[in-house]
Amino acid sequence: MYYSAIGILAALILLIEHKDFLLKRNRISRIPAGKAYRQFLFAVLVYYLTDIVWGWFESEKWAVPLFADTTVYFIATAVGVLCWTRTAIVYLKEEGRFSRFILYAGRIFAGAVTVISVVNCFTPLLFTVDESCVYHALDFRYAVLIAQILLLLLVSAYAFGVIFRLRGTMKKVNRYRTLGLFGLIKSIFLIFQVWHPYLPLYTIAYMLGISLLHAFVISDEENENLSRLAEAEKIRQLQESVSTLLDNMPALSFYKDAETGAYIACNQAFAEYAHKESPQGVIGLTDAEIFDEATALHFMEDDKRALSMNRPYIFFEDVPDAAGIPRKFQTTKLRFVDPSGRVCLLGMGQDVTAREQIRRAEERIQEERTAYTRISALAGDYIAIFIVDPESGRYREYSASLRSEHSVPMREGADFFSDLRDLASELVWPDDLDHYLHAVAGENILNSIRERGVFSLTHRISAGGQPRYVQFRAAVVEEKGGRRLIAGINDIDVQVRQEAEYRKRLSQAQARAAVDALTGVKNRHSYLEAEKKINRLIAEKNQPPFAVSILDVNDLKKINDTAGHQAGDDCLRQACRIICQTFKHSPVFRIGGDEFAVLSQGEDYERIGELTALIEAHNKEALRSGGLVIACGMSRFADDDSVAAVFERADRMMYENKNLLKASGSGQ
Repeated sequence: MYYSAIGILAALILLIEHKDFLLKRNRISRIPAGKAYRQFLFAVLVYYLTDIVWGWFESEKWAVPLFADTTVYFIATAVGVLCWTRTAIVYLKEEGRFSRFILYAGRIFAGAVTVISVVNCFTPLLFTVDESCVYHALDFRYAVLIAQILLLLLVSAYAFGVIFRLRGTMKKVNRYRTLGLFGLIKSIFLIFQVWHPYLPLYTIAYMLGISLLHAFVISDEENENLSRLAEAEKIRQLQESVSTLLDNMPALSFYKDAETGAYIACNQAFAEYAHKESPQGVIGLTDAEIFDEATALHFMEDDKRALSMNRPYIFFEDVPDAAGIPRKFQTTKLRFVDPSGRVCLLGMGQDVTAREQIRRAEERIQEERTAYTRISALAGDYIAIFIVDPESGRYREYSASLRSEHSVPMREGADFFSDLRDLASELVWPDDLDHYLHAVAGENILNSIRERGVFSLTHRISAGGQPRYVQFRAAVVEEKGGRRLIAGINDIDVQVRQEAEYRKRLSQAQARAAVDALTGVKNRHSYLEAEKKINRLIAEKNQPPFAVSILDVNDLKKINDTAGHQAGDDCLRQACRIICQTFKHSPVFRIGGDEFAVLSQGEDYERIGELTALIEAHNKEALRSGGLVIACGMSRFADDDSVAAVFERADRMMYENKNLLKASGSGQ
């Protein structure tokens, strides 16, 4: 039973090391690499079980059970190889010919061994068990083991070869090293297993290999998971910053994803309107999940119109809240693009329900019902109200005069549409004059009312020599004396300027999130966004020529260790100034601790050889005088399928230049 003891020990070690993993208590077990690794562990457990039972049957000299268990044993080894190849592909996160090779090799091996094991039940190919319960290995058994050894050695050789060539992160090196060591350990034990079938060498190989994988795979994935959590925390903090900004807005405020319609952030006022305890109860929901069907459709139609416009969409609306209570709002919606390139919609709604209710109460106690009925066709803080006969053009003007700051109760005119145009040069801000004249020309006002129910025009007027935003709105109502055009000029200057200030603050916040705090240039996040945009252009065959330059500050660690991190930070800022002064027309990104990337197009691309020569000249002088040395590697786009390919070439050239510079420095 000593044979079975090894299998029992291996199974216990696997269960102890991976208990949480097998029971899905570990978060990593739910990500793609973790899922594949978990399947591989179960396959290994099944193999251990067959090996343990094999030792028991052999010691008891039960020939038939031994034959059956040996058949299952070979199938279990095939399944183990299949699961191992899947795990290797997901773990390496590599797509290419090598990945396809080991995937197909694993499938072919597993299928072939399974078929041979079944055939062996009828025609001996793999093994036989005689009446004395003695196991005899046949030719195909040796072929199966040799095939596994060759596959493992080939994968190990590939992995170690990649490590030798790799110029990437330590994480990549660790992944390939782990895969290479696993294959090497397994193949060494299998070589001895070929000549010693009665020794549990296959189980020992699995036990050592699994321990190795546990030490590296779990550690790597936990570190990656921590990085994801850190990134998620940054996003959460950004959302909190935006929510805080929205909370300081004077109206119901929100912004949502234009594509999905889901709310990304809102202030407390909007959450209360949606009958939620806090903004968190709104985030992630759509209008259809908050409001009734008719109200949700109404909001979605307004969203479509706002997204189609290149300026703020300002309008009034009567809509119920989430509890069905009627409310009246003066709403502004604006389309914008966030730092990730996502199209979003910003909305602000001023609740004028109370104002409307007060006005209606006053309306009931006023004798001049007709005048206030006409004014009620519009809502807002108006500079002037006009009651117009659309047939004759005669009109009466109420409230403050447009030509002076003195209040007049009423003024009459003979031709409303002609006076609108005649007063334009006196009242309308010069930059808006052409747009205004076109909008009020001819029958445009009445045609707009017939098509959309209301005419609305936002422009600026001259007030004390300064521009002031107003909104000119008009609608038609039916009265006892016939149809009347009710028009008004509403003062919206404060609202427009508040919205402009908010957009300015939002733009500044977005810009700060894309800048490296130490050097002032763009950060790694900005580089990844720029890379995505260029990759889209490459996929569309629309990408103009560009070059990627990778620059690295030599001996920064030595400076930090000897002179302190403050001196190291000063060196980074100095290096950044040199790079920016050299690549004057190209964006510069700090993508790592001492590493910078430059994307050159246009003028800098045409002079890229000259620019990199300037860096070389600087380095020669720095080596002579003991100054700051900056290794540089550059590569041009040459019909590559992605920016990453250009980046990798530039990165290799940078490391070659770095080694050359270090050798030159030591030679002096």
